[in-house]
Amino acid sequence: MAELVRARPALKIEFLSSLGLDVLSTMGLVGIVQEFEGLDEWVVQAAASLPPRLRHDMQLCMRAGHYSYVVVEAVAEQVLQPGAAGHDDIKALLDDLRALSPEQCRSMVRAIILRTARHHDVELEQPIDDILADQERLEAVVSQLLIPIDTAELVQLFQEPTEWRDLLVSSMQRFWDRVYRDEYAAQQPGRERNVYYHRSHGYSTHFPDLFAAVTGRRVPDHIQERMDEVTTVRFVPSQYIGPYLSFLFNNGLLTVFYNSSVTPAEGDEQSERTQSLYQPLAALADKTRLQIMSLLHGRELYAQEIVNLLDIHQSAVSRHLKLMETAGVLTVRRDKGAKFYSINRQRIEDISSRLRELL
Repeated sequence: MAELVRARPALKIEFLSSLGLDVLSTMGLVGIVQEFEGLDEWVVQAAASLPPRLRHDMQLCMRAGHYSYVVVEAVAEQVLQPGAAGHDDIKALLDDLRALSPEQCRSMVRAIILRTARHHDVELEQPIDDILADQERLEAVVSQLLIPIDTAELVQLFQEPTEWRDLLVSSMQRFWDRVYRDEYAAQQPGRERNVYYHRSHGYSTHFPDLFAAVTGRRVPDHIQERMDEVTTVRFVPSQYIGPYLSFLFNNGLLTVFYNSSVTPAEGDEQSERTQSLYQPLAALADKTRLQIMSLLHGRELYAQEIVNLLDIHQSAVSRHLKLMETAGVLTVRRDKGAKFYSINRQRIEDISSRLRELL
């Protein structure tokens, strides 16, 4: 008799325009705008317009896990599961956050610390609750996690999780009222149009193909490695994320934030083909990034060599390289902790071919 194997259920795929996820994601993007090239110009302007107190409080909330997606993931686990009222209504979202119990708030803090520790390959030497109960231990862990905000303030909030929740609620309310309400309303029709387009499209049931069709990218290795634990994938449009993608893992639910700034007209194959040109051309439309392409002509350089040849600050070069890698115009080879960059010839040839089709 042949071996019996339990078949894995088909993935459930959803396209969702979510107010709650969008507000949290956008707050996170505003907080990291200085670290990433290529984010939408509105994010740059919004970051510059923040009152100092709101900027400080948003950083304390959204960078509590170093990267904002860690915080969004923890919050989504509690109040933005499928069907939650906060997907459609800001008041419902804030009310659900306010209603979280002290234990649920502690659970969010635990998740933020544990997720950030995994990201930085930091091994916690004590149980997480023991660390949270000991101020010195907690300060030491926070320092290891390279969280870019004041350690003393963050430790105080981590030890009083309901205060962190209250600061998050206050920051979200102020961000919504002072910065985002009108912008959200103006952009919502575009998000809804994008969701409708993808829902009505006849995509392949093979997830890597579907993912490539929606995002223009292949499934990242660190996501592919975890797909066995995923039962549902929800794609959430973002007007501001530029060439980047962002991911949340909530048990069997994978959330993918993708760029929705351009939606092809339904049935317009030419528009669909040319849409893929936008991100790589945007990645090249900069004097410094064109200099990098010139430096890499016919050779491979590691990051510090590029910094030395350009004679500009390392953090600025890193932002440019990250954008060019994300857009696919550069390839990266890692060797003994160093990153070596070269031009992605196939990608550039594909871009040239697409441009020739327009002639």
